[in-house]
Amino acid sequence: MKSIFTPSDCLSLQQLQDYKDGRLSKTAQRRVEEHLIDCPLCNGALAGLEQSQDLHQDAKQIRSLRLGNKRAFRFTQIAAILAIGFALLSIFWFRPQLDHQSVFSSYYKIPQPTQIQLRDARNDEAYQNIQPALTAYQREDFQSAITLLEKHLEAFPSDHPAYLWMGIAQLEVGNEEKAIQFFQELKLKDKTYYEKASWYLTLTHLKKGEANLAEEEAEELKASGGKEFQEKLPQLLKKIKRLPE
Repeated sequence: MKSIFTPSDCLSLQQLQDYKDGRLSKTAQRRVEEHLIDCPLCNGALAGLEQSQDLHQDAKQIRSLRLGNKRAFRFTQIAAILAIGFALLSIFWFRPQLDHQSVFSSYYKIPQPTQIQLRDARNDEAYQNIQPALTAYQREDFQSAITLLEKHLEAFPSDHPAYLWMGIAQLEVGNEEKAIQFFQELKLKDKTYYEKASWYLTLTHLKKGEANLAEEEAEELKASGGKEFQEKLPQLLKKIKRLPE
């Protein structure tokens, strides 16, 4: 949780106003939404903007209600201020807390095999052999995909992309331990898939509630200098470090 007494990377009033009014680009909108995931202060400010009919007029009214001001307090003004205050407090205290599953869900996306990846199979026989497994995988019949991938890897143990599909399929059916095993093997066996294996290892540890292991994996991936996930890693690490032990 951010402290209001220390510098932060909170959103500006203009950014929140532009977001509320739909004036941001898709990239800027995504960044604002990523920030709002775990910043109650900015969420509260956004809620205040959404409730305000005239931001500048509201600000003038609030400034007019200072101690020592000779103007008389109007009951309706005080009631309005209190109502907004309670609304913001309820957002602050009762909004969903950041947890392992919510962070996992916000970053996890099922990877899909592409035609280029399929053509990269080591030989035509392996390419033909893995097709039924990939067909089951693509229609999200992950249990069938696992059965078919097991047979495929028995025949072609050096077909490294199959380890990625197997890891994801195991993750999808809830076998996180097996998923970790396949991602770790892929990470060690094929430098081409090092980044993807590390990324999904990080997310699998998150799904298991293992924040420390997820952080270690993410830090290692960040230090590797790979480009595929570098844009996402800083925000992911930031959220991991805020997770409860």
